[in-house]
Amino acid sequence: MSKIIRVNVIKKSPTPRDYLLPERYNAIFQVEAHIPKNSYIFIGDIEFQKEEFAKFKKNIDEVFNRLIISRKIDYSITQNILREYPLIKSIKQSSSTATLLNKPYLPASSLKGAIRSRLEYKFIPKNGSSYSCYISTSLEEISELFARRHVNFWGEEVKLFRYPCNIELSRDICIVCDMFGTPSLSSRVDFTNAMPVGEIKLEIKNEYGQKIQVISSNSRFKFEIFCRNFNLEELGLLFTAMELYTNSPILIGRFKYRYNPKLESSLKYYFGLLKLNLIGFSYVYPKWKYENVEELLKDTRNVIEDYISKGFLDLNKGLIP
Repeated sequence: MSKIIRVNVIKKSPTPRDYLLPERYNAIFQVEAHIPKNSYIFIGDIEFQKEEFAKFKKNIDEVFNRLIISRKIDYSITQNILREYPLIKSIKQSSSTATLLNKPYLPASSLKGAIRSRLEYKFIPKNGSSYSCYISTSLEEISELFARRHVNFWGEEVKLFRYPCNIELSRDICIVCDMFGTPSLSSRVDFTNAMPVGEIKLEIKNEYGQKIQVISSNSRFKFEIFCRNFNLEELGLLFTAMELYTNSPILIGRFKYRYNPKLESSLKYYFGLLKLNLIGFSYVYPKWKYENVEELLKDTRNVIEDYISKGFLDLNKGLIP
């Protein structure tokens, strides 16, 4: 039996959600995103089969009734009931690109998840401790192939065990959960959907025998980020996850590890690259001294230097050439 290596997660009390602390800001940022010339993005719609809705609802009712009859919410009982009345077979991953108002778009949830996880992985363990709890990743719950590619890209430390933040069990949380939220604690940063700028071209690709509709390279989008009760340090960490200091794309969507050049350099193209560019801020309260994005990026980069110099944060981790 292999030894479980545990990582101590450095935690603190959560930042208030209902009032503004000194030296903190509420702000709205505008971001432009584009897909580089050597990449495609696929974020499929969730396809709910109309003819299966009655069966889906029936299964929900059956699970509920069986749990009530059992009078005991027991893990093994629940698992057996779910095997007998599956709830998710009626929901399928579509092969078509996600659309909103008949236009391709990048969902806010996908943007937030990609940026959050990137910050988690850039926080690296140092002397048995880390500032990230890795709450959004459980390698035991995803496919072995995906997990292997995930580990190959981010490194073996993503497999180290650490207790995820749970506000109901402990009031202290890691800084990533404090920013992005955790069960029973709201997020202090929210994203809008990224809507297209100009015409977006869609292409059909055949991947492992499945035809999928993808967003082509050079496509452009715009979205906004709402930050509440953020200080400059947290803005620096957010900008780190957006790769604003490195000029590297982030990874997003399905197949994002499949064609990464660091893993399979012989392939001519790969999925999931999205380059982000901070183009402005439309609202800040209370007013700050910054008049342009360049000044803000410079100061926020300096504020996070302590994490970097102590070996807890690696800005170069996960960069795409």
